[in-house]
Amino acid sequence: MRLIKKYFVIAALVLMMLTAHGCDERRDTRQFVHTIGVVFTLDTDEVFQELFVFPGDYSEMGQDFLANSKTNTKVGSFGVTVEAGSAFTVWLKDWDGGTYAFDGVALQNGDLATITFEDALALTLRHQSGRQEVVAGRYVQGGDAPDHPQSDMLREKSFQFSVVNQTGRPITYISMREARAPGKGDVELYLETLAAGASAVMGDTLSGDDLELTEWLLHVQDDAGNVWDSAAPFSPWTVTELTLRLRADGRLVLEATG
Repeated sequence: MRLIKKYFVIAALVLMMLTAHGCDERRDTRQFVHTIGVVFTLDTDEVFQELFVFPGDYSEMGQDFLANSKTNTKVGSFGVTVEAGSAFTVWLKDWDGGTYAFDGVALQNGDLATITFEDALALTLRHQSGRQEVVAGRYVQGGDAPDHPQSDMLREKSFQFSVVNQTGRPITYISMREARAPGKGDVELYLETLAAGASAVMGDTLSGDDLELTEWLLHVQDDAGNVWDSAAPFSPWTVTELTLRLRADGRLVLEATG
């Protein structure tokens, strides 16, 4: 009986020593990380596929918050949780590799961050206190790494040319789309009716990677709902006039001047 009791006492002492040692070790190595949560909303005409949020002095971008959010479209909201800090960089990458950045973003827990791309790229922060601030974005040409050469401002350029309707049909819609990616979306040029034999001046302002594109297709619809894409591409940066004609095989051809 005494022997059994002795063993119990020894076992209890060993258990106490191991437990005490474990507690000390856990207390020495435990790290407490304070995180913040922010709701991001994309409200743009640009299709983004990747979004990173990281401290401004970090060289690594870390987690892609769009990877699992199913929000790699033009509009959508998703949550972002990051380690608390004083200033962050928000990094976006679009469908064809163009990248955009916001620097020195003072994210706080519970913020609502809305990214818009109208006259210029902007991130609007709405804090829980009711205070609002806007951070201007910049375009990073053709790269997705933080150390890639960067431009100071978002680049933009306007184009303008005349369109002459010689199809013999009233045209009710004219736009242009990338020759190599026609499904990306249209740049709308004319939403009124262009009568047969009439002409109109059209134009728009493009930015980002679109400035490097020189091959576009003209997309046309007539009053009967017939739709055509031009048989050959054109460059909006060099053309001054486009004459539209329908060939006998029904294809839309462009006669370009400029």
